[in-house]
Amino acid sequence: MKSPRSKAACSSRDRTRCLKRRNKRASHLPMHKRPKSVSYQLLSSSPRRELWTFRPRVLGGNDLSRRWKFHREKSEWKAALRAMLLSSPVSRHTKPVRLSVVYSEPTRSRDPSNVDAGAMKALLDALTECGILQDVNWAWIRPPHRYDWRHDRDDPRIEILMEEE
Repeated sequence: MKSPRSKAACSSRDRTRCLKRRNKRASHLPMHKRPKSVSYQLLSSSPRRELWTFRPRVLGGNDLSRRWKFHREKSEWKAALRAMLLSSPVSRHTKPVRLSVVYSEPTRSRDPSNVDAGAMKALLDALTECGILQDVNWAWIRPPHRYDWRHDRDDPRIEILMEEE
């Protein structure tokens, strides 16, 4: 009988293969019921620039108008972030950041402002509760924010580029 391996003992290649299999099995599910996954890429270290990719798409403001849906969505993203942080630890931001966000939607049926309202609140709260950001206020998230919208039927996602000042 094989002993079960802990998540920490799995190699990143095995984990990637497992996630691909799990996402393939979940391809028939609606977007909001698919397993959440987060990826992180450090683009430069000084000034610090990071690219965070969240798959699949996040529920919009209309979907998250019920408090319980919002908290469930935020807790699912927080769990996905924690799982990602176990495999590759990321240091906490010590300086204010500017955000550039790219929304890749499978269709053009959702209102961009509703997607932005729901997605950014849930994702930034999850990043704060996992310790990546200090806080989500004017002192730590500096305007102007840049937003871009793309149509990508095959890979709906949200990409957040964080640049420290």
